[in-house]
Amino acid sequence: MRLALAAPALVMTLSAAQADSATPATDAAPSTNWIGFTIGGAFVNGNEAGMAQRTRTNGDFYGGIDSLQVTQALSKTTTLTLEGHAMPGLEDYLGNLSLTNSDMGYVKVGYKQYRTFYDGSGGYMPQLAGLYREPAWGEELHVDRGEFSVEAGLRMENLPEITFSYKHTFRVGDKDSTSWGARPQLLAGATLVAGGSNVNYEFAPSFWHLDEKSDIFALDVEHTLGNTDLGLGLNYEHTSYTNSLNTRTGAVTVSPTTGLTTANSQVASSFKDEYSMDLFAGNVHSVTHFNDKMWLSAGFAYTTSNTNTDGSTQSITPVNPGSVIPYSTALTTTRVIPMGGGETESCVGNLNLMWNPLPDLTVTPSVRIEQSSQNAIAQMRLTAVPTAGFTPSASTTVYSNQVYKGVLNTNSDTAALDLRYTGISDLVLYAKGEWEHQDQTNYNSGVFYQSKAYNGTVTGGPNSDFFREGITVNQQDYTVGANWYPLRSLSLALQGRYFQRDDEFNPSVIKGTVAALGLEPEMIGLDTTTDAANLRVTWHALNNLSLVTRYDYRETDYNNRGVRWSPSTASPGTIQTPPPAVVTAPSSPADTGILPEVLAGRVKSNILSESVTWMPMERLYLQASASYTWSQTSTDTQMVPDSRNDYFTGSLSLGYAIDNRTDLTASYTYYNTKNYTQQGSPYYAGVSGNSVSPIPYAMGYGLNTQENTVSLTLNRMITPNMVWNLRYALMSSQTTGALQDQGGGFNDFTAQMISTGLQIRF
Repeated sequence: MRLALAAPALVMTLSAAQADSATPATDAAPSTNWIGFTIGGAFVNGNEAGMAQRTRTNGDFYGGIDSLQVTQALSKTTTLTLEGHAMPGLEDYLGNLSLTNSDMGYVKVGYKQYRTFYDGSGGYMPQLAGLYREPAWGEELHVDRGEFSVEAGLRMENLPEITFSYKHTFRVGDKDSTSWGARPQLLAGATLVAGGSNVNYEFAPSFWHLDEKSDIFALDVEHTLGNTDLGLGLNYEHTSYTNSLNTRTGAVTVSPTTGLTTANSQVASSFKDEYSMDLFAGNVHSVTHFNDKMWLSAGFAYTTSNTNTDGSTQSITPVNPGSVIPYSTALTTTRVIPMGGGETESCVGNLNLMWNPLPDLTVTPSVRIEQSSQNAIAQMRLTAVPTAGFTPSASTTVYSNQVYKGVLNTNSDTAALDLRYTGISDLVLYAKGEWEHQDQTNYNSGVFYQSKAYNGTVTGGPNSDFFREGITVNQQDYTVGANWYPLRSLSLALQGRYFQRDDEFNPSVIKGTVAALGLEPEMIGLDTTTDAANLRVTWHALNNLSLVTRYDYRETDYNNRGVRWSPSTASPGTIQTPPPAVVTAPSSPADTGILPEVLAGRVKSNILSESVTWMPMERLYLQASASYTWSQTSTDTQMVPDSRNDYFTGSLSLGYAIDNRTDLTASYTYYNTKNYTQQGSPYYAGVSGNSVSPIPYAMGYGLNTQENTVSLTLNRMITPNMVWNLRYALMSSQTTGALQDQGGGFNDFTAQMISTGLQIRF
């Protein structure tokens, strides 16, 4: 147990509104400037990293300026304003300085930074539970996000409004990942044998290291000519990042023959991803007011971008044991370097008309046309090295290099119609329809390939492989709804939605340089449908009692269809034409044929919520709310189990004004979920050919968690310009049920949080 940071949601950072609510009427002019101070912390029993992630804190003492606003009039037309906060411990900082002249414009300079905390456990594997007190030690990780900005605006009468801005954003730090690394490891002092039966397997969780930054320049011009508002926008953005996924030290070794597990200090691998992008975008737009009954808006936007990618995959001293893994003759892939880049261009035009043909009817038709193109090139270099003490055959590949390019062109047209009718007393009706058609052409081709054998022989040359595919997308989206006010104290809102998207893939031409290419089942159709509805009822039963009930339903189905096809000839360099996608074939997975349509996934969700607000007396209010969500994702896909997302949340709060200077608030919140799914055994740690059955190793996902939080807050107005506050909270987060969840029970904690603050107005 040690002092830890309280949750920001529970931190008392008294706002100006809170101070005003406790301030009695006075003839003095209200103070517009203030500064607030807060210090606090918490005693934590249990997993401090889990507490830090759940409450978005770092688990330490904190204190500083929670709010600051100072406004100073420099002249009759010029005002200087400073606002911000600085909370060391929370690592939450904000500073904005603005200078405004009512006759000319303004200048703003700002900086903000905040920290997000993560639990580095990376998940929980029950099979390895005996090796960790906490999975991967559960250390506290964090990511810092920030932004520096400058903005200047010209605001002079009869001149265009011109705004220039610059922003620099960043994201730096480490966060957990649910990706676990697994690699073979030769037993100490052993000699590799056929089939790899004396090779262990290591398991270790991973973490992300992030280093991202972006610079954005923007220029906006707005001007009015007669009854038309005109606008111009220009943007330039440069973004770059270097991120890496790193498998931790302290991997777990698993024997394929005995299943015994031991800990060691090896590192499995690191995946590094480097990326940069330069983007330019421009737009022009206008709104014309013909009269009060008809408006016309139009816009055109152009965007172009250029990207570059680089990176590497690094593996440290592993052994590649069996024939089921590429480059398997006792070699290991130690470094893979993906490189490439691309260019994109897009043009978008839209036209919208708002028309009131009748006093109670609004009709808004719109059209949107978009054209875009993407060109990309990718290179993959792979290097393999022999295991110490082993000499591979002369023909074993130790180096390969492949270069490919791709082109994707898209044309889409979208039409929409929005209707709103208020001609019936106490009733508002509305409906909207949207229809989109999209045509895509996808073309992928090889450029170059090269490989090198262990004896130095080099093969390769130009690669004329290519694959051409046409893609057609049809989408429709409908929404209808009504707002009804049958009584002054009662209102009902009902809304329904239907969405359908059909994707058709038509592979038309295939050519292979080394051998004839076929289709090993490839999707040729994907249909997505969504049905949704929601109902909200608001009832002011009494002057001091109101109730709100809401129900939401949503169901989405994903249906797909595939094709399996073998070419008519095995001769390399031959252009092949697959069967048309409209052909219907038997359901059996024959060498050639369209496979039957299957329900790939179904997502159902229901949400029921209720809230009640009651003021039994002038000094007291009570508020209660409850919400239950039951949701399920089901699929027929092998090795992917169905999952649930059911949870209940409830809260009860009250506020009592003890006197004109003192008020007390208390609240209780409850959260309960039981969604953990044990994965069974879709993955295997054993090696094919062993004398024993493979050992299942898979991570379950979901939570079996119950949380309870009680908080108390006391506000006391010492003087009309000085308010003091004290807050205490007790929070418990515990794993429940017979099964441990994806945290294994190691993320449980109980925290007592306390903070106090003082706000001074001047």
